[in-house]
Amino acid sequence: MGDMPVFATEVGTYYDRNNLDRTLRACLKAANLPTMGLHALRHTFATLWAHSGVDLKNLSETLGHTKVAFTLQQYVHSDMETKRAGMLAVGEVM
Repeated sequence: MGDMPVFATEVGTYYDRNNLDRTLRACLKAANLPTMGLHALRHTFATLWAHSGVDLKNLSETLGHTKVAFTLQQYVHSDMETKRAGMLAVGEVM
């Protein structure tokens, strides 16, 4: 799995990063969404996976990391909705 391109051309080769980045920015602009780079999508993917409650070890392996702690520290971002849900859950236990 390590050598398989995430975004492949029609013949299975890697897309040039600059072309892919340019295409992403054009799509975001057309959808009236904020501009972001490709790497931001990786962070978004990791955060959504973690917030879904699915196994974090598999997330870490999917991203190519050897340590779950690194994935959580560098790629998974918190948000107020998740923090609020955690506080409510603690309130229910009390």
